[in-house]
Amino acid sequence: MKRYTTIQLNVKVTDTTADQIKRLAALNQITVAEQLRCFIQEGLSVNSNTQHIDLIASIIRQELMAIYHPADIQRLVAGSLEETLKNFENTQRKSGKASAAGYFLLLKVLMYLTGQLSVEDFTRMAEQAGQMGVAFMKQSNQTVNDILRNGEYACGTASGNL
Repeated sequence: MKRYTTIQLNVKVTDTTADQIKRLAALNQITVAEQLRCFIQEGLSVNSNTQHIDLIASIIRQELMAIYHPADIQRLVAGSLEETLKNFENTQRKSGKASAAGYFLLLKVLMYLTGQLSVEDFTRMAEQAGQMGVAFMKQSNQTVNDILRNGEYACGTASGNL
């Protein structure tokens, strides 16, 4: 067994730090000197690991690549992303159609509010508004913007005059 030499180092710490070290040493049932040596070893280990992080990451990457092939991972991610985008697109489309139908239904109700509506009239208006909402959603963004900015055009569309 190889003997080693020790060197004494002097370190100044605050009262609070000294108290914390003493309490921790007592809790661990070791001397203050042993506690400080433990701290130094832990600090050196962390520093050593930090310096070798690229090597460690490379080894982990290599091991993962041996098990999981990049093409498989890409295919899984792409499939998952594609499915998520389809679901999002469907949700957006449904929401847009419902909003557009509500917009045109509101216009129709407001235009016909002066007279008394029968259930059949209201049902017919709701169906027409739904159809208008679907047609509205098929428009380009610019056309939608133009319709929403032009009240006369929107009301004409809702009344079926245009």
